[in-house]
Amino acid sequence: MIMEESDKASEAGQCAFDQGKFWEFHDLTLSRFPNITVSNLKDYAAEAGLDAARFNDCLNSGQNKQKVEYDLKSAISYGFQTPPAFVIGSTRLVGPVSYEALKKAIDAALANQ
Repeated sequence: MIMEESDKASEAGQCAFDQGKFWEFHDLTLSRFPNITVSNLKDYAAEAGLDAARFNDCLNSGQNKQKVEYDLKSAISYGFQTPPAFVIGSTRLVGPVSYEALKKAIDAALANQ
């Protein structure tokens, strides 16, 4: 069940991105994890200031399903099994990572340019 919900949450993130509010939606959803049912995602979108009708239409239609599936296949091709996962330069980070870990990886990649 959590995998289905995660896939739908990924679609929801793209719907939020389409409205220019990805990070607002992301942060709110992450703070409420694992409560990521479709109904909850729709509530979070409204709470994050998205156009609820547009968001709901986007999520209900599945218009971002193929993009999410493509991204998942790409991640698997890099050897990642679970989200979130990041490749920054030559550094691979798997799982929820702290700001400090991301900053360290980005700074190292920039230093090696």
